[in-house]
Amino acid sequence: MDESIKTTPDDQFQKDISDYIQAVALAKTIAVSLKTQKQNAAEIEQRLLDHFALNGIKRISKNGKTVYVKRRVVASAIAQEGDESGAATERAVKVLKATGFGFLIKERYSATALSGIVNEMEKSDEDPPQEFNGVIGVLEIFTLGVTKS
Repeated sequence: MDESIKTTPDDQFQKDISDYIQAVALAKTIAVSLKTQKQNAAEIEQRLLDHFALNGIKRISKNGKTVYVKRRVVASAIAQEGDESGAATERAVKVLKATGFGFLIKERYSATALSGIVNEMEKSDEDPPQEFNGVIGVLEIFTLGVTKS
């Protein structure tokens, strides 16, 4: 038994450990299967989209289900060869402001990057800036991991 466990675990604890290991393994198996199914569906979807377009089909029903073509319009900044990081966004911001769409521009921060910086501060025994107090919350989240022994 792992030396980090100082007390003798009861039967429920042992059962919970076994159940947890089994649940994690099953979740991993399902995740791999799900990824494979999504890749398979994406390949079939592309073939079907081509067939629908080639034959002018908008929808078709089979086995009580209707398969139809959905259209989404997506707009984003266009990066040009040799652009510095963020250059496309800067150009888009200027154009949006100049054309009356400035209301689309929002100032934001990356919670993931902020968490990484705070984590690095902690590792180097550095305190976050005082200005964070009452504004930026720092939480510790504990989870379990499973590895082969």
